Amino acid sequence: DRPKQFLPLPDGTTLVEATCARVEGLVEASRRFAVTPRSFATAFQKHTPELPLVFEPAPRNTAPAVYLASLHVFLQDPEGLVLVLPADHVIPDTAAFQNTVRFALPLAAQDHLVTFGITPTRPETGYGYIERGPLIREQGTQRAFQVQRFHEKPNIERATSYLQAGTYYWNAGIFLWKARTFLEEFARYYPETREVLDTPHVFYEQLDKLYAILPETSVDYALMEKTRHAAVVEARFAWDDLGSYLSLRSLYPEDALGNHLQGPVILEEAKGNLIIAEGGAVVVRGLRDMVVVHTPEVTLIVPLKDAQHVKALYRKFKEASTEA
Repeated sequence: DRPKQFLPLPDGTTLVEATCARVEGLVEASRRFAVTPRSFATAFQKHTPELPLVFEPAPRNTAPAVYLASLHVFLQDPEGLVLVLPADHVIPDTAAFQNTVRFALPLAAQDHLVTFGITPTRPETGYGYIERGPLIREQGTQRAFQVQRFHEKPNIERATSYLQAGTYYWNAGIFLWKARTFLEEFARYYPETREVLDTPHVFYEQLDKLYAILPETSVDYALMEKTRHAAVVEARFAWDDLGSYLSLRSLYPEDALGNHLQGPVILEEAKGNLIIAEGGAVVVRGLRDMVVVHTPEVTLIVPLKDAQHVKALYRKFKEASTEA
């Protein structure tokens, strides 16, 4: 009910507001829009009231959402470039981000489907990886490569080997391509979408029916792992997608014992914890390397090392609530 892109960060802004600010001076306001289910319309209007919305008939993973975004651009300008930005990323250095995107623009104009790779700083098991191939563009410190292969989230041993190899990147899930190139390449692997290219207005007239023929999966799996046109640009900016409480921790102030706190929290002999108090005060003694999130509805307590399991825990909570 409260997706992370609409939650306030320590500085008071939300991730979706930060995403819009990130393209100021890079993309004209009239050329920005969000693809979203209608259920999030109120939240978007609250946090980004000037941002036009393109509504999905239903949330069906990133492949249909990105397809809908690319088609929306195609109808206005078939040769227009599409910059796909998830609304839940943290990128502190806007100038570095924009410089990297500008470096990638000629690649997209030359019909590459561009993704952006983050140089790993640790053997992370929560991200997908991109293995680079031959160098295809270089300018100063900026480099772009053909994509050799995409890799799913690895175990710790494989993640360590990726880090040591130096030829793998974290998959940031940020993309840049020409609208026509994306739709034509998509039709190569999903021929049932070919007629949309010839009569795109029909897609909007029969949106519910046609949206259902799109593969309910990620755009990486649906297209990027298959196409021969994929290029990866080495990102020259710090990045995090806040995919877990472990990554969220870095946004909150750290005390002398490595605790990251928000809200009324009282500690004694506690070290290395993330504690967020939204439903009243939290008092802790003798706790180490744990996540505690206290809200009016429910309290979460989980070791930091198991923070990736929150979705499974939430399902159990909802099942128990329904049974009660």
